[in-house]
Amino acid sequence: MVATIVIECLVGATGSPVTITNHRFNLGDTPTPGTNNPLRVPSSGTACSWWASHRAAFSGSYTELTDFKVSSSGGIAAAWALGTNGMVRIGVRLSGDSGCPDESYSQAKGTTNPLTGVAIDAVDGHPYYRDSSVARVDNFDNYPASNPLLIDSGPYTSSATGHTKHWVLQCQYGSDTSPGDRATQTVTVTWAEI
Repeated sequence: MVATIVIECLVGATGSPVTITNHRFNLGDTPTPGTNNPLRVPSSGTACSWWASHRAAFSGSYTELTDFKVSSSGGIAAAWALGTNGMVRIGVRLSGDSGCPDESYSQAKGTTNPLTGVAIDAVDGHPYYRDSSVARVDNFDNYPASNPLLIDSGPYTSSATGHTKHWVLQCQYGSDTSPGDRATQTVTVTWAEI
């Protein structure tokens, strides 16, 4: 037997898990907004989506799970034509696992004037990633399959049912971004299992 892994997005003040197969960046605290809460191209500079906290939930029969990592295609910003300084951003710790533990979960948020998301690393951003002495926000394209980002080293043992630390993503886009829908991009999660 092997472990069963599903991806969850955490929403709400307490981080309620929602199982997902797709996530659409938007200006709300939901992974599947449909056409609601669309991103709005700023008149100048850059703007951000609300951030998204994802994790891998595991169950099944296994001896040990370790080294959960995430990677991008390495070309999301170009494929989505996100404009000047546009990118998908990810929270990174300067040492150890880059994933956010449950006790440091922070609900996604934004502002209404202008209508935008709060940057992960802003003064009022995600508490686990906004302190530059211990964390930073990086371009997710810097973590392709050849250089995945370690989210949770584990280990998880004895066929436990549980979940990893969270990875926190956010879309940043420039004022020269063309409006419109974008093609799906893939986020890959890998782990070691015995």
